[in-house]
Amino acid sequence: MVEHRTSVHQRFAPAHDALVRTSCTPPLGQHLRIAMDKVLGELAGPTEPDRVTLRELDDLLVAGLAWAAATGDTCRIQSAVQAVRVAREKLVGDGDGDGVDPAGARSALLAARERLGRPPAERRGAPVPRTETDTERDLSRRYRAAHPPEPPGEDTAPTGDGADKAAPARSRP
Repeated sequence: MVEHRTSVHQRFAPAHDALVRTSCTPPLGQHLRIAMDKVLGELAGPTEPDRVTLRELDDLLVAGLAWAAATGDTCRIQSAVQAVRVAREKLVGDGDGDGVDPAGARSALLAARERLGRPPAERRGAPVPRTETDTERDLSRRYRAAHPPEPPGEDTAPTGDGADKAAPARSRP
């Protein structure tokens, strides 16, 4: 009787899979989204914020942009980053309080949030489309050219008269 042994990986795979996290990186633009939400919450108040509060809100946006840069997200969310930079300019103006536009900053942040997309919790379960690469497209074309589809109406099922058994046996190398 032959005894089959399982490898160490096969024996411990379920426990290992339970311990391994699926992703250790935060979702795309998460820290920037958090900073924008905090600033939008402050700007939604009934009163217009003072200069000190505007500076603190600007610091929040700077921290969100820094996190996006540190995690390498800036290039992938470029349009949202640009809108946040516009919002920063409108929050602080020219530095001495002139040109401050909290309503404009709020609209720029809303645009940035829209460009950043929905938070990951709202996206769960939605399939992520993957575009076909040029190589895959070329291989698909070649395959379709080499293997044209059979015309409809032809019966390709075996007839049952033994014709399918009469195929020559292949020799193994």
